[in-house]
Amino acid sequence: MNRWKTYVREKEKITDGVMRVAAQKLCKSKTFDPNVPDQALAVLSQRFGLDICFGHPDAVSHIETGVASHLRICFLTTPDRAWSFTGYPSEPILSCAAAILLHGTPDHLTQALVVLRQKIDGGMVEIGQSGELTSRLLLLLAKDLFVRTHPSKNVIQDLYYSGDGSAELIDCQKVSVIEFLEYLFGPTFWSGVKEAKKAFRHAYINFSHWVSMTEFISPPNDPKRTAAGQLSAEEWTLRHWHRTSAVQCCHLQPLVDKMIPIYFNDRGLGSDLNRVSQIFISDKAGKNCNMRELGFITRSNHSIQCLSGLPYIALLLDFNLAPRLIVEFPQEEPTHRETDRCLQIYASGMSAATFPFLREHSEVATQLRGLVSRQKEDPPQTTLQALVKFGGTARLQNMQWDRN
Repeated sequence: MNRWKTYVREKEKITDGVMRVAAQKLCKSKTFDPNVPDQALAVLSQRFGLDICFGHPDAVSHIETGVASHLRICFLTTPDRAWSFTGYPSEPILSCAAAILLHGTPDHLTQALVVLRQKIDGGMVEIGQSGELTSRLLLLLAKDLFVRTHPSKNVIQDLYYSGDGSAELIDCQKVSVIEFLEYLFGPTFWSGVKEAKKAFRHAYINFSHWVSMTEFISPPNDPKRTAAGQLSAEEWTLRHWHRTSAVQCCHLQPLVDKMIPIYFNDRGLGSDLNRVSQIFISDKAGKNCNMRELGFITRSNHSIQCLSGLPYIALLLDFNLAPRLIVEFPQEEPTHRETDRCLQIYASGMSAATFPFLREHSEVATQLRGLVSRQKEDPPQTTLQALVKFGGTARLQNMQWDRN
């Protein structure tokens, strides 16, 4: 938010249509055309953390155009200028502007997803090995659509807002965990876990974009890291809550792939640090059922270490299987290290049977199912990278240049 916060006066009017300026800078255009690949990918990248495959012939030109014209940031350039490391930093105001563009008309979202699908099919955008991108799209789009289906009063919903600066951005407002899960999984979601519904009655989520980690949530003890200052689990979660960011974990993170902050709006809990919890998400896109792994997701793992007395949620998304939804809220054993309880959710498939909100958004569902179907194939970026490293091993993938 830092780049845009200077345009906003505290508790006054948002000056000169800052949302409109942010949107125009992101698109390099006064209007958003989701059929223009550079515009569509800029809007999606800022929120969903698209990973560009360096081996693709169009990658360099896309990145250079993004840096020059679409607010993409160059984080680092090697001394010989042969490689640049770029991306979109966490900026909630820009994320909200991107969301308003994406949902500006009924067709914008579908058209942008079609462009994304084309770039994935062509191998320029990485999809991940276990449905990581599909999961990011599903969860954040569900939140986008929920807040637009149930708009709150006094929220900023368009790019031309110039009213009270204390108004909330529609995509940066807190959402009830109870209502969100009902929207995501259907109105009967809580029927079998009424005790859990009571436990989460004060719980809220609030995320407008995804950010990626480069190390474990709780990295191994390292004197250098300790000197630099390692945040407590509570402060780490709370900072993401205030930033309206959700977390894509690093590739080697055990047990989980994502974290969405939870905040309990209950004054009886004391300070904000005592009010945070998490939704931990595990992504799967294989051919076998992974439901058993849900029971192994725990915050006490050495790589997570987010213990607290508040309940949390473990969600396992098993995309490549038949639709199924299982929800449990088991009692913890008295001798268990954790004093909290976990709402366990197993959701398989990619259809309205598991995610009923997709019934009203059939084109979005079609694009998401298309991404899931890609997981059954060898990822194009893996094939391309293997060819780029021709001769690197004696394996067929590194030795077969012609794939006819």
